[in-house]
Amino acid sequence: MDSRTYDTGVVRRTKNVASVAAWVAALAMWAQTAPSLAGGDDAPQQRVLHKEIVIDAPVSRIWECWTDSVEMARFFSPDSKIEMRIGGAYECYMGMKEPDESGGRGSEGCKLLSFIPNELLAFEWNFPPKVSALRNAHEKTFVVLQFLTEKAGRTRVILDQVGWKKGKDWDAGYEYFNAAWGMVLKNLKEHLEAEDATDDRPDDVPPLKTWQDGAVKVTSVEGREKKQCFELEIAAPVEEVWKVLATTDGLKRLGGQDPLVELKPGGAWAFWPKSPNKVLAYVPHAVLSTRGSAPPKFPTVQKEGTWGAFYFEPVGDSKTKLRLTVVGWRAGEKEWDDAYEYFLKNNPVFLKMVAKALGDAGPAGDSASAQQSSAPRADVTAAGDEKAGNILRHSAIIDAPVEEVWKAFTTKEGMESWMVAHAEIDLRVGGRMRTHYSPDGVIGDENTIENIILSYEPNRMLSIKVGKPPANFPFKAAVKHMWTVVHFEPVDGDRTRVTVCGMGYGDDEDSRKLRAFFDKGNDWTVKQLQAKFAKSRKAGGAGNPRPEPEEGDPDSNAATDVGASLDPQFESYLAHVAAASVRRWLDAAPRDREVYGLSFSRDGQRLASASYDQTVRLWDVATGVQAAMLIRSPESAYDVDFCPDGTRLCASFVDGTVRILDSISLAKRVQERVTLSSRRNSPGAN
Repeated sequence: MDSRTYDTGVVRRTKNVASVAAWVAALAMWAQTAPSLAGGDDAPQQRVLHKEIVIDAPVSRIWECWTDSVEMARFFSPDSKIEMRIGGAYECYMGMKEPDESGGRGSEGCKLLSFIPNELLAFEWNFPPKVSALRNAHEKTFVVLQFLTEKAGRTRVILDQVGWKKGKDWDAGYEYFNAAWGMVLKNLKEHLEAEDATDDRPDDVPPLKTWQDGAVKVTSVEGREKKQCFELEIAAPVEEVWKVLATTDGLKRLGGQDPLVELKPGGAWAFWPKSPNKVLAYVPHAVLSTRGSAPPKFPTVQKEGTWGAFYFEPVGDSKTKLRLTVVGWRAGEKEWDDAYEYFLKNNPVFLKMVAKALGDAGPAGDSASAQQSSAPRADVTAAGDEKAGNILRHSAIIDAPVEEVWKAFTTKEGMESWMVAHAEIDLRVGGRMRTHYSPDGVIGDENTIENIILSYEPNRMLSIKVGKPPANFPFKAAVKHMWTVVHFEPVDGDRTRVTVCGMGYGDDEDSRKLRAFFDKGNDWTVKQLQAKFAKSRKAGGAGNPRPEPEEGDPDSNAATDVGASLDPQFESYLAHVAAASVRRWLDAAPRDREVYGLSFSRDGQRLASASYDQTVRLWDVATGVQAAMLIRSPESAYDVDFCPDGTRLCASFVDGTVRILDSISLAKRVQERVTLSSRRNSPGAN
């Protein structure tokens, strides 16, 4: 259970004495005679009891009434127990002094499922004595309250009761609460609007910052109770957006690995097996509250988790305003503060992934189809098609205007300045993009990589497909079904967000291996692109340095690890590795040496591996010889990477630790071992 509790900001206006109105409301909820019904087993299973009311009172007062026993006694239950933490008690005893035949008083035993202060409250709810069969069987539904601020200090309260099953008893319970909740909300309105409107308390408004991350509006609420809010309008109806986030198939469309969604409180909301993420509460097509996790570099946050809610608001018949709010952050602790900043950058990317999974590429993608008319249709599949499979994405902000970044991807001079030794590009639909990574190679030989241009929009989008891989490429069958889309999005006057999306990965073993290696390869590629323009900016003159980004401004040098795609640069590396015994070692590795991370040195001569067996090892790529076991740690090694300057090597472990090694001394050890190995394997060696 989560031990964190939240201050409700309660103001004691009167003594703790239940009002007559509260007793009336309690009787209305708990002692009303259940009506006889004509309904039966044909009642719909997925129904929602829905109520709304607008109250002339600020949201903070209404929040107090639902989250503090003193305030609740004035309009609803004379006695209650409320613990403001996930899994805490949310028990309204309704004036019952002794347990009834069910063994409890009122809603005793009900739990708080989710909450976002002044925004969302979800709790379990059982049945009254008049629906004895369900009460004695300890059946429960759950209630989700939303609080929306309206004009002139008014608040709209939305109540949804979810979790109904079929049967006459359930129909009776539905009709019972349909009448009772209406009386409770009416009583709340009368209670608050009868209060003295004057309130000399100072406004306790926490500091906040708001900015645009592309099409996503980001709000960061600072102070003691931190909160993140993200908002994006998507060109798809609410029902379709809901399917992407609230179904197993939807998470697959977002790139989930064997995902699972169990739409019930406490059910799985997992992008990968054994993911700790859970469903807390939901209202179909309206609210989805989930418990989150975090990358291993934030072990405490990963263990305790944050939580939040997606809100689905229809905009006409064909669009949806998708909002995400995340809470549960600890203020003033470095790991939590670092995680907070991490998700401020990554959650906008996630919302954009949702939009793109629904075929909404935003303003930049609107005219992309205009270039596709003459593309080879047998090889093209729409982004929303089921053949898209597991989508891989990498996104990074490049310190250069979009026109320069576009040239780096689509011109001979641009590609040869940072990615390849040789390039030939025929920029047209159906044209070829041929590249070679070896300075000694020749365009057209067996190691040339040939991509087909499927579509493009200048300075906005480029879509390609591998037409001919290198001769020694190990996954030629799997790569036939793949394609890549690169998006170029201006961030401000002189920076660009590049997002590379790879699609068409299958579920067979070769496709999974291909996906895993391209995931690593594209991480390298976006960092190389960042490094190219970072050097260009620096070489442009120290007299006109780029100003430091303001708070809330995305870090131009921070690559966002949200996925990857097919990457030509890594194809060359992969082919090289496949020819060596390093590749054979990886395929034959026993379970206790499962590899979690790989990184090539800048010159491509060395490969570092991070493994389950708690080691970081260094390999010579040309020979496949293990050059050194660099580290043996008490915990499994999670990832490894060569630093951009090539002088250091960083390794991270599942316990959250990071170790930095001197790469120069490692290189000497590699050379010594490779030389020794070569002598032992040469003719006549002793």
